[in-house]
Amino acid sequence: MNTILKEQIKKFYESGEMLETRMKDLAKCFLYGGYINIRNQYHIYVKAVEFYYHEEDGDIKDPIMYHRNDYFIKGDVPYFTPLSFNSHDTGVDITFENEEKKIRASVLIRAYEVIDCKKGMRLVWNPSVEQFQEYVGGKTKYNTQCLYLKRILNGFTSEGTPDITWEDDVSNLKEISDKDITPIHRQGVYKSLDNKRYKANRGEIDEKKWGFRREKEIVLQ
Repeated sequence: MNTILKEQIKKFYESGEMLETRMKDLAKCFLYGGYINIRNQYHIYVKAVEFYYHEEDGDIKDPIMYHRNDYFIKGDVPYFTPLSFNSHDTGVDITFENEEKKIRASVLIRAYEVIDCKKGMRLVWNPSVEQFQEYVGGKTKYNTQCLYLKRILNGFTSEGTPDITWEDDVSNLKEISDKDITPIHRQGVYKSLDNKRYKANRGEIDEKKWGFRREKEIVLQ
């Protein structure tokens, strides 16, 4: 079930608050409000996200946004159903696009925790052997290699009930305050020299703090 997150996405588009405020409110749900359930084998808990937001017909442009008109495909690109998973060259996005408002929007999973529910263990990426392995201490328990998440988050079904879903969990949303979530710059994103196609100005970091990091430990299922 993802009723809570869907309701927050609805509020995101209906709210009159500033964009960054709406992003922070929505980020709380991604960071504290649930997890990705992969065939009841793996639970993915998001530690940090980066927002990507582009108005096709509006004033706010995000040139680095991949999934939009005239980027990888010439012409119109179909809109994703909200809470679709978009795997691409940089990692995996959770999307919340709005076709009615002509807005492309998603969060890139920048850092995350992997729980193997059947084996009862936490998994971390081991770059030396290019595998997710059991966490045994002595190093960070959070995965920041967002590119490799799709090694686990894959195998989308073409029929029947989806077996990769977002699951709400309200227990970790209780008593969350502003100090429990930190706005950050998007990693490796520079100011673009072109408003239509991303052309990085390596000497100037993009000033928008559209990334958010969870500071509080949560109860893992």
